[in-house]
Amino acid sequence: MAPVIALCAALVAPWSTRAHADPGGGRVTVLVYDASGSMWGQLADGTTKVEVARRVLGEFLARRDAAVPLGVVAYGHNRRGDCRDIEELVPVGVHEAADVAGQLNRIRPVGMTPLTEALQRAADLIPASAESADIVLVTDGLETCDADPCALAARLTRQGIRLRAHVVGFGLSDAQAAALACVSTTTGGLLLTPRSGDELAQALDVIADLEPAVEIDTEAPTAPAYFDIGPHGEAGHTYRIGYRGRVPPDYFAGFTARDAGKPDVSASFRVVGGAGQSGNNPVSRAAPGEPGDYDLIMVAHDGTIIARQAITVVPARNGFDAVGTVAPAERFVIRWRGPDQLGERVVIARPDDPIGQLEYDWGNALHRGGEMRLAAPAQPGIYELRYLSARLDKVLFARRFGVGVAFQDSDRSGTAELARQAAAAVQATPGQDDLPPVRARFRIPDGFPESPLWWSALPLDAAVSPEAWAPSEATVVGEGEFEPGRYEVRALAPGEVVFSRIVEILPGETNEFVIPLAGEQDAETDADGLVQVAVVACSDQPRGCPHTDAQTGLRLVVPDGWSLTQPFFHETAAGTTASIASATLFRSGAEGIQVIELNPRHWPAVRGDCLDRGAHRICHGEASDATLDQALAVLLDSLGSGEP
Repeated sequence: MAPVIALCAALVAPWSTRAHADPGGGRVTVLVYDASGSMWGQLADGTTKVEVARRVLGEFLARRDAAVPLGVVAYGHNRRGDCRDIEELVPVGVHEAADVAGQLNRIRPVGMTPLTEALQRAADLIPASAESADIVLVTDGLETCDADPCALAARLTRQGIRLRAHVVGFGLSDAQAAALACVSTTTGGLLLTPRSGDELAQALDVIADLEPAVEIDTEAPTAPAYFDIGPHGEAGHTYRIGYRGRVPPDYFAGFTARDAGKPDVSASFRVVGGAGQSGNNPVSRAAPGEPGDYDLIMVAHDGTIIARQAITVVPARNGFDAVGTVAPAERFVIRWRGPDQLGERVVIARPDDPIGQLEYDWGNALHRGGEMRLAAPAQPGIYELRYLSARLDKVLFARRFGVGVAFQDSDRSGTAELARQAAAAVQATPGQDDLPPVRARFRIPDGFPESPLWWSALPLDAAVSPEAWAPSEATVVGEGEFEPGRYEVRALAPGEVVFSRIVEILPGETNEFVIPLAGEQDAETDADGLVQVAVVACSDQPRGCPHTDAQTGLRLVVPDGWSLTQPFFHETAAGTTASIASATLFRSGAEGIQVIELNPRHWPAVRGDCLDRGAHRICHGEASDATLDQALAVLLDSLGSGEP
C-alpha cells in the first residue's frame, strides 16, 4: 500500500531553491495533513494530537529518504466550516526536512475534514513522469464534507496508475477505521491505527520502508487481485464493480456467504460475460437482499476461487418521497430510492390489497432512475405506493397517500435523507471537528487591591469565532471557556485602571495567566514560552520607540501608539529554532484592536496582506488606513536599515 497522510499545513512563503520543482521519474510520496478542529483532541497521556503529530512528523521527515520526492496537501487550517479549505502546502519535489517540518509546525487546526477532496488533490499532484506513487493520509476522523472516499479510491484504481493510498488513522476507533478501510484496500495500501506518538512514528516508518508499488499487468489472463468496492453494500442494491487484470467471459463473479464457496446463479452471482476473449469489466451485481457478512468472489470456469474480498451488507435505506394528496385520475410524479432490479415494480394499491394484485397503474423500476409517472385511481380514497420484488411476492417498502381526500403524512423522510443515511458509513458524526472548549483563568499581579474587576477577552486569530468574551458581573478572578487561540485579555479595575495582556490558550495546558498593568512588562513568564506579553508600549513618541531585544537580537522601532510583545524564536517540529525572531505589535482604539505580526509562523492569504523587507515578513489582517500605513512605514524603515 502507498502512503496518504492527512495532516494540517499551509504554504506561507516561497520555497527554497533547494526544492526541485520537477521530481523526474521514480517513486513519489504525497502527504495529506489533517488540520481539522478535532486534532486539538487529547490522547490518553493528556497531550493533544496536533502536538504529537508535529513532533513525530518532524522526526520522521528528518530520517526518511530525502531523495524520494515529497509533496504535502493540508486541509482545515485556514477557515472554520469551509469544505474548500484545502491547500498544496509543499509542491512535489526534493526538499530539506527542516523546511517541510517548519511548514507543518506553523499551522493550527481549525476547520473541517474534507479528506476525499484532499486525496483527489494529492493524486492530482503526482507527476505524469512518476513510475509509482504513495499517498499517506494521516487523519484523526472521518469525512465531514458529504463526499465518499471509497468511491474516490475506486476511481483512482481505474485510472491505471501505480498509486497506493495508505490510511494512518491517528486515534480512530475500530468502527471509524473500518469505514476508511476501503481507501487502503481498494488501492493496495496499508490501514494503520496508531493511538500514541510512538505508534504513529512506527506506522510512518512501516509505510516508508515499503517497496515501490509494482506495475499491474493488465494483459495477463490471470485473476484480479481485488475489486474496487468498499467494505459495505446496501441490501438488494446494484453495484458496478471493477477488478484488476483480465479474465475470460466464462468466469463467475458475485456475492457468496462469508467463507463459503460458489453459490447458485442469481442477480448477486453470475457469469462475467463479455465479447471475445475478455470478460466485462466492470460487472453489475446486486448485493444480497438480506443484511449480513458476505464475500465478493471471482471464480474460474473450473470452480477455483481466485479472488475473495469481505463485504458487509447493511440494511438498505429505501423509500418513497412523500406524495400527500393528488386528484383522481391525475398523472403524478413518483420518486423513490430502491434497488431497481430487473422485474421489480412500483405499483399503486389499496392498503388491504393482496401483495401481487395489479389492479391500478404500475411500472417497472429498472432504468427509471428512481422516478416515474403513474395515473392515480379514479375512485377517491387512501392508497399506497408499493415497491414489489421481482417475483411480486414481497413488498420491499411502501408509502401511503390520498386520492381526492385530505391525507396528512407524518413521515418527514425522503429520498435525499435516505441517500444521506446510506453514505453515513464513511461520514463523521456531527460535531467531530468542533474546536474543543478550553478553560482558562486570569488574575492580576499580587500586591494590587483584591477587588472585583470587569474582565474581557478579544480573539486575535482570524479562525476563532469573533465574539468577545465579557462576563456580565465583575469578579476578582476571571474564568471562562475559550476556543484554542490567542486573545487580548483586559481587566478594568476601580479608578479606570487597566490591566492587559495577549495570551495563547491551548488544550492540554494549565491556561492560568497573570494579567499585568497595561503597558508594563510582565516579569512572570509561562514555562512553555508560548505566551508573549507586552515589553514595550510606545506612546507620545511621533518617531516611535527604538527597541533592541537582548534575548533575540531583534532591532526595530515600535510605532507611536503601538505595543510590542516579547520577541521569540519559533521552534520547528524537527527540534531546531527559526533563524529570525517573531513578535506581535498591537494597538487599541475606538475601532477595536489592530494587530501586526512580525515573521508569523503561518499567515494564510485570506487573513490579510504581507510585506517583505529583507529577511523579515510583516503581516496584518486589517484593511489599510492612515494609522496602519504609518505604522507599517516605521517598521519597514527600521527593519530595512537595520538601525533602531
